[in-house]
Amino acid sequence: MECTKKQCTVIGVVVGLIVLAGIVWHVMDWSDHRPDGDLFQVVLLANDQVFFGKMHDAYSRMPYMTDVYYLKQEPAKTDANGAILQGVAPSFKVIKRGVDELHMPTDKMYFNAKEILYWENVGSTSLVARGIQADKEQRAKNKAQAAQPTPPA
Repeated sequence: MECTKKQCTVIGVVVGLIVLAGIVWHVMDWSDHRPDGDLFQVVLLANDQVFFGKMHDAYSRMPYMTDVYYLKQEPAKTDANGAILQGVAPSFKVIKRGVDELHMPTDKMYFNAKEILYWENVGSTSLVARGIQADKEQRAKNKAQAAQPTPPA
């Protein structure tokens, strides 16, 4: 089967674009654009909610997180009379999602990609990462203690 000059030109341009796209894909280092599996990620949503966890399918229409945490602000510090202390920085606690919620969600939280303002990897030595690690250690300790047989009275 022969092609006309116009058809051959179109086919040549399409093949050239496919080859060029393959070269660009191969040359670019996409690892910088994927969540680091060794770190937690933070997601900021358009409604100002922030979640920390392990990001999956980051560039799909419905990315999701596992091992999800959020921050809860602790009550303001007060003096003996109950007045809020001025100049004291607010403190936050890392909360594991799904533990204390009434609906006990599973450990998978899906997001509408259009609602994600940004996501990024969380530093391994950050306060949030250390808080998550401390929570995991405490949960493991509590689980081990619960598994211990109680001595007879």
